[in-house]
Amino acid sequence: MDNKLQNELKKRLIEDKARLKKELDVIVNEDLKPSQTEMSGENAYESSAADSGTTTFERERDDSLGWNIRDILYKIDSALNKMQDSTYGQCAECDQDIAIERLQAIPYADSCITCQSKGE
Repeated sequence: MDNKLQNELKKRLIEDKARLKKELDVIVNEDLKPSQTEMSGENAYESSAADSGTTTFERERDDSLGWNIRDILYKIDSALNKMQDSTYGQCAECDQDIAIERLQAIPYADSCITCQSKGE
């Protein structure tokens, strides 16, 4: 892989990392906010089952999104570390080069299409 392409991918990874950290901060801070029921001073027995269900759904959704973002951030950090030790773009399974097109689509990919397909 030429240096120009690797630098472009590194820039994308750094930008994606910053964006995802901001998204994660929003999700974490949103989860820390009190629910509508807590803010209104109602007790849990006065709120409707629908309100409770909505609150539960939203918190579970945010939790799932947060874990997904954390997973991608880990993969981005791993890709940036691989750039430093000159192993970026090599499949973690078979050590073959990952296709440039795949890295352009998913710069934090750590496996080639063949190995990724086997894992799924």
